[in-house]
Amino acid sequence: MDTCRALVVVALSGAAVASCSRKNAPEEGLAPGDAAALVDRDPARDDAGAGGDLDRRRVDPSCEGMAVDLLAAAADPRCAIDEAAYAALVPRDAGPDAGSSRLRQIIRRNGDALSLVIANITTAAIDLPIRLQEATAARGLSILAEDERHAVFELAPPRVDADAGRQAGDAGPVRTARVRLPIAGTAIVRFAVDPRIARRVDPPSPDAGDAGRLAEQLPKGRYVLHVGQLLTELETGPPARVAWDVK
Repeated sequence: MDTCRALVVVALSGAAVASCSRKNAPEEGLAPGDAAALVDRDPARDDAGAGGDLDRRRVDPSCEGMAVDLLAAAADPRCAIDEAAYAALVPRDAGPDAGSSRLRQIIRRNGDALSLVIANITTAAIDLPIRLQEATAARGLSILAEDERHAVFELAPPRVDADAGRQAGDAGPVRTARVRLPIAGTAIVRFAVDPRIARRVDPPSPDAGDAGRLAEQLPKGRYVLHVGQLLTELETGPPARVAWDVK
C-alpha cells in the first residue's frame, strides 16, 4: 500500500500518519471512453473472476454499462442484492493489495465539477459489490487536501449529486447492491469539494502558522486532493489525485 492510500485509510481511523508522498503528478481530466487506454491486455494475465466473482446471471441494464452512476445504482432496487450475494462478490483474500491492478480510481474534471471514476482495467467484466449507508452518500468518499508545505487535512464530506444523494437518503439503513462493469467500463461518483476542514491529518510545517489552531476552511492556495472511495470492499488502487485551487 503506498503512502497516499495509507493516508486515506488511516485518516478514517484517527491514527497519526506521515506526510503523503507526491511521487506521481496528479491525474487530470479522464475523458469518457479513455478508460479503454488503461486496460491491461497482457495475454499472460488470466482475468477470470477478476475483482468480485462474476455472477453470470443477467443484471438490469440500469446496473451495468460503460459509465454507471454509482450512487444512483447503489440506491436503485433493481441493483439490490442480499448479504449472501454481497459476501460472495468480496474476494476471500481481500487485503491491501488484492485486485490492485484490476480496478483504478481516476478523477475526471469538467470545469470546477469533479467526478471520481472507478475503471475496470481488466479484459473481463467485473461485478462491483456496493454498500451504502442510509443518508450518508457523501461519506462514501474520503478527501484529503495536501498543501505546498505537505500539510495534510481531511475535508468535510463532499457535496454529491443531488438526485443520487436524495435517492440514497431514501434507502434503508444499509443498502447492498451490485454494479457490473464491462471491459473499460466505469462507475462514476460526481461531487463538489467542500473546503471546510474536518481535522488535520498531518501537522503543517512550523512556518504555516499556529499549529495549535485550525482554520475553519482551507486558505487560498493550490492543493493536491487525494480522493478515495469507501463504497466497495474491492481494492481500487491508490487514491485518485487532482490539483485544486482555493481562490
